[in-house]
Amino acid sequence: MRAAAGTASEYELHYQDETHLETNPYLCRVWHRIGVQPTVPAAGSNRRLTCFGSAGSVEACGRGRVEVLCAAQDSAAFVRYLEALEIRFLATGRKIFLVLDNGPCHTSTVSRAAMTARAAWLHVLWLAPYCPNLNPKTSTPRSANGGT
Repeated sequence: MRAAAGTASEYELHYQDETHLETNPYLCRVWHRIGVQPTVPAAGSNRRLTCFGSAGSVEACGRGRVEVLCAAQDSAAFVRYLEALEIRFLATGRKIFLVLDNGPCHTSTVSRAAMTARAAWLHVLWLAPYCPNLNPKTSTPRSANGGT
């Protein structure tokens, strides 16, 4: 038990994924006075921002999170996320295990070089590229006559 507690203070486990934020706001059901249309302030209209780590880069033990907001979902934005993760490492001194999917921004030559440069403290765990047996959306096909 003490060995497990000791290693928990030396490492962090982060799950990382991207979330897309649409900046075309609308109010679907709001009471308002006639002639006064309510609005929502936004960063821009009809733009899409990508947040690296908003749904993912949460440390598994709840000790923090790392987020980077970018206007693109590419290798350059992912490298900026790795730079923010490096700041977290320098602040905590804990090595980081990072769980990633096989998205193009993670597997590009630039991204792999950036991860290799941080290999002393960053350990990447790759998810399987395709696991249909783990997909809860897959349903049992119906028979040809339309029955169940």
